[in-house]
Amino acid sequence: MAKLFGIRGMKMLKSKKRFVSFMAAMAVCTGLLPMNSIKAYAEVNQGETTTIQILATTDVHGKFKNYEYATTSEAAGGLNQVAKVVSDARAENENTLVLDNGDTIQGNYNHLFLTEEYLNSNINPMVLALTEIGYDSMTLGNHEFNYGMNILDIIKNQLEAGGTNVLCANLYKDGERVFDPYIIKEYDGIRVAVIGVVTNHITKWDADKLVGYTPTNPALEVQKVIKEIKDKDLADLYVVSSHVGVEEEYGDGDGASTIAELNPEVSLIIAGHSHQSVVSQYVNGVLITQPKNAGQAVAKVELEVEKTADGVNVVNKEVSHVSLSATSEVDAKLDAELEQAHQLALSDANSVIGTLKGSNLAEDNEIKGIPQSFVSDQGVTDLINEVQLYYSAKQLADAGISMEDGYHVSGAAMLSATSNLYAGDITKAGLANIYKFDNKLYTVKTTGKQIKKYLEWTAQFYNTFKDGDLNVSFDSNFASFKYDMLSGITYEVNISKEVGQRVENIKFNDGKAMEDSDIVYLTVNDYRYSSNLAPIFDEGEHEKIYESTNDSLSDVRDMIADYIVNVKGGVVERKVDNNWTLTGVKYNEALRNEVVKLINDGTIKLEISYGIAAASLTFEDVERQLTEAGLTEKLEELRKLNEAGSSEEKEPSKEPGEGSEGIVEEEKNESSDKKDDTIVVEGNKNPEANKGDKLPNTGAEISFAIVLAGALALVGAGLALINEKKKIS
Repeated sequence: MAKLFGIRGMKMLKSKKRFVSFMAAMAVCTGLLPMNSIKAYAEVNQGETTTIQILATTDVHGKFKNYEYATTSEAAGGLNQVAKVVSDARAENENTLVLDNGDTIQGNYNHLFLTEEYLNSNINPMVLALTEIGYDSMTLGNHEFNYGMNILDIIKNQLEAGGTNVLCANLYKDGERVFDPYIIKEYDGIRVAVIGVVTNHITKWDADKLVGYTPTNPALEVQKVIKEIKDKDLADLYVVSSHVGVEEEYGDGDGASTIAELNPEVSLIIAGHSHQSVVSQYVNGVLITQPKNAGQAVAKVELEVEKTADGVNVVNKEVSHVSLSATSEVDAKLDAELEQAHQLALSDANSVIGTLKGSNLAEDNEIKGIPQSFVSDQGVTDLINEVQLYYSAKQLADAGISMEDGYHVSGAAMLSATSNLYAGDITKAGLANIYKFDNKLYTVKTTGKQIKKYLEWTAQFYNTFKDGDLNVSFDSNFASFKYDMLSGITYEVNISKEVGQRVENIKFNDGKAMEDSDIVYLTVNDYRYSSNLAPIFDEGEHEKIYESTNDSLSDVRDMIADYIVNVKGGVVERKVDNNWTLTGVKYNEALRNEVVKLINDGTIKLEISYGIAAASLTFEDVERQLTEAGLTEKLEELRKLNEAGSSEEKEPSKEPGEGSEGIVEEEKNESSDKKDDTIVVEGNKNPEANKGDKLPNTGAEISFAIVLAGALALVGAGLALINEKKKIS
């Protein structure tokens, strides 16, 4: 049986018992190996070993080909590329288990292939790809439930007919599991159990489709399933395919780390759901890995297993991620089989539904790495909010619900930092670029008090602006797609204040200041309300009074298309109401103008996370970077501007829509990209090095500072001694 190089390399060490013992001891001392591996090394010569290879994907989201239909362009990752990775790996080791971790059928125009009409005579392209590749199982993700149980049943039947098992241990109806909880696969006499679980919060997002169904805690359910398997003596090893993130999402044990804590006998957990990439993490001796979403990587895990008289030991674990690019090799046979679905999706994506007259919805970024839509009101969210307000009002009127006793407010986000709609023909793909998810529309009756909570929650997206900062930056722990901009009100976000105290001067469109007791009809998508707002709103002060789920026009994206075609007659223009502004920002404008030019030409680097600026530049950062680059002449020029401006800094105008970042008026850099708005650049090598006050520049100043610090230290020590003597006396 073929073994990969890493495993063969370990075998070269096995004949040298003393060396192995030494290395195991060193590993324990340095913390390089989990304890279950250390035990196994001591027993490595007791029997023959088998290498079981596990390949896994997660959150592929409709990528049957390496193509993104929202942008009509080739993209990294797709099951046609994954197929090549799998076939190559199987050629190296026939003992290969292939798993998918859910959120598979939703996204990337796969909705075209999820109607009963289509499925009655065709195989869904994701199903076709999974079964042709030979996936052993697919664990259900939360998005598998978006289309209702009838559609999911058809998908399940198609998958299982092709040899791919559908797993979900923790969903019950009438006290019985709805789906298979596990499969058992055997390799060289070693029985491997694969247990599948989904996040227990699926009813937060698809409650209407899961009436009568009960999801249970995934960590506890894995524990329950393992006991069931042990009682029947069915398996030697346990692998968990878990559609949850590594860490908890809602703090109730819904994380892969919690599964590991409760189930130390598990050898491997595949995580997902959070769209993060985690190559390896050990919790309680359990290996956790999570490959990149959208088919951009395949997790490859090798378990070297020894079978002894006492049972099965995992001797070694090796893990890596096989990354895929837009140009990675595809499996030619599968690619050809998927071509018909590809052409259907491409044709639909390219269909023209209207025209955007004038300018793009969002202006070009003033600073690379800082989306203009996050620093000043732009047209993308204004259009989405306009559509949401229109259809919400129409739906409520049709249902006989009057809003005369309150105000109508809508909230929407940039679902991608680069979202934009460009002047000219509007295609469906263009709309998917500004609204790529199949979200439903909710209208919630609430109060002004809750809207204030909503605004403060979303305003935490910004890092606190401090004196001396040269740009606005964003908290990388708060996803940009959670930053909502609201319509129906005017407000200011003072980012110089701490989180929870930022939103000021909130008024309704009629000029009335918002009061806690005001009745507000809030229109947002289903995800925002269920996942983020309902948990922070006060109990008894919010009620969902309408949702579009069962309407013929149910998806927000389809509403946008219908609005353009049937309400606007196929013609729309950029319309920005400038109802929100950032405040609390003070710049040395002359210095900042020059620094912006240096950022845009690549001389100065911003610290970037998830494609946007994660920290503000200070003059100390500028000094360090220019010194490292040897640009002393430019540095001296900027030092003069910094010194000249230090006593002249003033707060710029807060007039809506005015100037740079919606705050100050500055000259646009001509070299800035028009469309490539997300620029990933190198961050600070040592962010901590630039905190605090500016250090003295001359040797004399430094010497004086050292002497002064020493003197102060001696004085402090003397005072402490006197104080101690007083205590003793």
